Amino acid sequence: MNEKLKSSDFLRCKQSKEAFKGMFSKFELKITHQLKFILFFSLLSTSFFSQKFSFIYEAKYRTSKEKPDNINTENMILDFENNTSIFRDSMSRDADSLKLINKNGGYIMGVENQFYIKKDIINKKIEKIITYLKANYLIPIDEQLNWKIIPEQKTIGKYKSQKAEVSYGGRNWIAWFTIELPFNDGPYIFNGLPGLIISIEDTEHDYSFNLIQVKKRQQLV
Repeated sequence: MNEKLKSSDFLRCKQSKEAFKGMFSKFELKITHQLKFILFFSLLSTSFFSQKFSFIYEAKYRTSKEKPDNINTENMILDFENNTSIFRDSMSRDADSLKLINKNGGYIMGVENQFYIKKDIINKKIEKIITYLKANYLIPIDEQLNWKIIPEQKTIGKYKSQKAEVSYGGRNWIAWFTIELPFNDGPYIFNGLPGLIISIEDTEHDYSFNLIQVKKRQQLV
């Protein structure tokens, strides 16, 4: 009886050991796949971040609540390089009207009544630079963006995108971002999502930004 019991216990122990070994192998395989994915995404991100890109957005905004059909449209450009970006209208960018000229961060005079958004993604620092009456005014943007990522997805152009919501400046905004462009940036002050924001609009439909072109650049000006 004891011999049979010992034999039975040994068999169960062996089966449990084999089952545990098989479970551990599956777990190890799963971890290996995850590590490979993380490594691939890290290499992809590093490759993108070390390059210079320009993202052209079509910006639309209403000039008056009383005239809802009065909508202005212009192209805005987000220049991205080494986790730093500048967002401005295409005319200001072409004129190179805003440029760092010394190590202390001084700026030359810009085009009148223009604004620029400069972001330091790593240090989470955002500044709005406004030119007015031959002077530049630097305004730090301190309001935090508390994004809510929604499971809803759709394809915009050629990019698979996911929905996100945020409140900023007294407005509620709906954004669509894509991890196919692994930049956690976007138009205007918007940033901080797992991929580039390719479309964003406030719920009152007063302002919208939609990506229309992506360019690889030689240098950021």
